[in-house]
Amino acid sequence: YSQAPIFPDHRVGAELYGNLPNNMELSLGGRYLDFPSSKVSIFTGSVGRYMGDYYVSVRPYYTPQSGKRDGLAGTLMARKYRDANTYLGASFGMGYMPDLVQLRDVNDELLAETHLYIEQRRLELEYQFTAKGASHLYRANLALSHRELAFNPGNFVWSVSVGLTYAPKF
Repeated sequence: YSQAPIFPDHRVGAELYGNLPNNMELSLGGRYLDFPSSKVSIFTGSVGRYMGDYYVSVRPYYTPQSGKRDGLAGTLMARKYRDANTYLGASFGMGYMPDLVQLRDVNDELLAETHLYIEQRRLELEYQFTAKGASHLYRANLALSHRELAFNPGNFVWSVSVGLTYAPKF
């Protein structure tokens, strides 16, 4: 829940996972975002397979738009596991996302809005590990994105992000 105009008022998501024969897994789910001027539904799922120490999965994202072009994106991910908590992974995603651009005055009154379809590509490398003698998880990642500018369609910007996540285990 948020009252900030750039975030949805409410966000809800659910996904069901199941194991299949031949070391495969399947999921199906969705997300719902409730913005003050629009509602967004996103449907997703995944198909993954373990092959020895490797895991590969594909995940599509579908965003239906009433009277407009639907959003479609997808991600391909691969990981090489050393043990249950340690892996080196890479993912590549691309697609078109609907983007709502709003112009508001100082009193937060909506003056104009435009629906755009932003093209994006993203490559991410990640490494998850545990420290010696500790069961806590650490995850380091490096991502490179190539995204269309919402305010200048047809032109793109490159961005790099770096992150470190710490997850205590209880």
